[in-house]
Formats: sequence, C-alpha cells, structure tokens
Amino acid sequence: ALATGTPTTRIALAPALRTGSTAWEHRNGRTFATDAESDSEVGAELAEHAEGLAYLMPALLAVQPWDEGALLSPQGPGADVVRDALVPGSVEGRWTITDAAGPSVVAIHAHALAHRTDAEAHRYLAALAETAETVLLLEATNVDALNPSVSEDELVRVGVTGTGLRSADRLGEIAASAGWERADVQELGWGVSCLTLRPRTMAVLSESGEHAAP
Repeated sequence: ALATGTPTTRIALAPALRTGSTAWEHRNGRTFATDAESDSEVGAELAEHAEGLAYLMPALLAVQPWDEGALLSPQGPGADVVRDALVPGSVEGRWTITDAAGPSVVAIHAHALAHRTDAEAHRYLAALAETAETVLLLEATNVDALNPSVSEDELVRVGVTGTGLRSADRLGEIAASAGWERADVQELGWGVSCLTLRPRTMAVLSESGEHAAP
C-alpha cells in the first residue's frame, strides 16, 4: 500500500506541508490509516507488506519478552505472521494464543503504527489501556542498511504519516503520552525492534518494589 501511494505522495507533499496535513490526506481527504480500516484491499496490502516479519520471528522467540504460560494476542497488519510463529510454542503448552482482550493478555501489535500519523498512533495506544497488561510493539525504529530503496521508503512514509521513521525513543514518547511506559527494547534485525510497554502506574510500582492494591 505504501508503494502504491508513491506518485501521489510526491505530488501532494509540498502543499500538504503548508497545511499541516499529510500528503495522503491532502490528496484523498482522509488519512491513510482511515483508508486501511475501511478498504479491505488497502488492509490486505498492509498485511502483505508485513510478511517480511516472518524472517524476524526467530529473533522474537529467542528474546521471548513474555512469561511462560502467557496469553498472547497478535494484532495489527502483521498479526498472521506472528500467530504462525507462535503456534509451535502453543502446541507445546508454553503459551496460549488468544483473540481475547483483558488485563492478563500480552498483546503483540505488529506494524500497527507505521501507517498512522502521530495523533493516530497516540489514540491507538490510548485505546489499548483496558485491553492488555503488556503491549509489545513490533516496529521499524532504525534504517535498514541493506534496503536499497531506503530514501524512497522514507519519502513515502513522510507522505503517508507526516513523519519520518520513528525511533524507539520517539515511540516511547508517544506511548508515554498515551499512558504507557517503555519497559524494554529488543532489536530484532533489519531495523525492526520490539518495544515492551506497560501501563505507567504498573511500571512505577514495579520499579519501587510496591504492589498495586487488590
């Protein structure tokens, strides 16, 4: 989907910068994320774009930023890739894959923010506050040095979201504004990182050694 929008974003980038909107929104009257939610074809292209995460799943399973026996809920455009990687461990009883939401769930959101503006990313994370005790974000946070079209991709990213590649620190800032604390960052490869987010109150209590009241 990002590649499809390249000519459009190039044409509309300059006037969009003057209005404060994204090039995609300036051209289409709505954000790219809105189109992704309402247009199944755009959503399918995002999922296809996320298929490359399959090569990074061994790294995710190696660091395993969740406890044994955890309830894991894959979300976002890369959800199917993550789910497929989790199946063997689920069969072995090491964790459980679920579609449910709740305070005991570890939600793995794969490429869920890359196509959203900063404001949309904030709202997305804020809405997760009641759905999981831990959120794992799988997002590109560094330039992939092996990508020959990195400059082109960055131009498209700016045109679609209004911002360049978000570093782990920048994602942490957005998460903090939405009530989350960045507890950990693991680099998986190809510029992709796994950020562990926990509700800010939980993170503060954990650091102080206190426990929340029942």
